[in-house]
Amino acid sequence: MTLSNLYAAFLLYISKLSYLRKFNEFIKELDIYHKAGKLVAITDVFSINQGALLGVKNVFKISSKEYNSILTEEKRYFRPVLTNDSIRTGKIIINEYVWFPYDKNGLIFKDENNLASVDFYKTRLLPNKEILEKRSGINHWWSLTRPRNWQFTQEPRLFSNRFGNSNSFGFDKKGDCVIEEGNAFIPKKEFQTTDYYFYLALFSSSIFDLLLSIYSKPIMSGYDLGKIQIKNIPIPNIQKNNLRENGAYLKLSELGKELENGNSFIKPVIDDILKSYFYPNC
Repeated sequence: MTLSNLYAAFLLYISKLSYLRKFNEFIKELDIYHKAGKLVAITDVFSINQGALLGVKNVFKISSKEYNSILTEEKRYFRPVLTNDSIRTGKIIINEYVWFPYDKNGLIFKDENNLASVDFYKTRLLPNKEILEKRSGINHWWSLTRPRNWQFTQEPRLFSNRFGNSNSFGFDKKGDCVIEEGNAFIPKKEFQTTDYYFYLALFSSSIFDLLLSIYSKPIMSGYDLGKIQIKNIPIPNIQKNNLRENGAYLKLSELGKELENGNSFIKPVIDDILKSYFYPNC
């Protein structure tokens, strides 16, 4: 090995050593902030719920084009569905709809005879009745396998893909989406709309990628974003320390709106604010 190669290797070693020291300092700082109450575990703020299990592939979902062609009175039995292709760096893109015949009280159709006038029943459900009936753990063959009863009520929600990174979070402001391949982050206390945008900005930051690298399980497409893996990630709590009155809160909320509109170029600005106010030594 030449002298120049040895020098290059030495510089690389020093660089890695410096990074590891900084990384360890960041972890220590997180622990200090957590114990001081400046940061809390993500599950202190949110319940993290898994999305629906439909049960049979290519039966319950329809394209946006198909949805637009069905009768107006039957559209209420469908909801926009979020899959791995629906969330892109804070922005939600709807390409499909899912058969979701539920209201706040549960399944709307308790008797098959009541479905007789519904076109989707005649064209899609009935031809697949035999395979749908073979599913275990269902009471009605025309229902989803696991619709998740928390999705019966339509309200604003933060969503993520099942696996991914900071580009895998989105906010459903209308509250009409059903998540299939992913998770819902449901506040444990009442939220304002700006609170959702604040956390959307946080979850969409490279700081959150760093937190995922510490707390979650790496996979081919990023990290496991399920509750078990990320439950201890330390985040600011908008319910404490008068956080809503903090200038950083207002800035991040506005930046969350930018992400929702498809502007991902503001991510470095989000990182700078998080480093200045919530995650020093990052």
